[in-house]
Amino acid sequence: MLKLDINLVFTVINVLLLFVVVRVFLLKPIRKIIAARQEEADAALAQANEEKEDARRQKEQVEEQMKGIEAERLKLLAETRAKAGQEYDRVLSDAKKEAGEIITHARKNAEEERERILVAAKEDVAELVAAATTKLVTGSDSPENDRELYDTFLKKAAKE
Repeated sequence: MLKLDINLVFTVINVLLLFVVVRVFLLKPIRKIIAARQEEADAALAQANEEKEDARRQKEQVEEQMKGIEAERLKLLAETRAKAGQEYDRVLSDAKKEAGEIITHARKNAEEERERILVAAKEDVAELVAAATTKLVTGSDSPENDRELYDTFLKKAAKE
């Protein structure tokens, strides 16, 4: 069994004193350090959460800006296509108008050329008839003269 003596009492007092000393000089500072580190960790976690939330907001803003940019790009593309279509139609109508003018001018020139050729042919035929008539009137009426006159007429007509 256990004896109670003075050593046991001193030992218990020493243990209690040691416990108080350890608690005051060791445990309290450690608890303060732990509490300070916990506060730092909580502050860092709160700051990280704020930065995360800020990053999320910035991401949403960027996505909204991208949507706006995409909408503006599509709008500009549609406007450009419309302008290009109008320009195409304008150029096409100008080309058709110019082609019509060229065709009209070409027809007019062809008609004038045809008229000029007809007038020249009529003049040539009139000259040939006049020459043939002159030869007929001045020449004798023989089959050889007729044949010669006819050959001359054909040669002149073939040349022209």
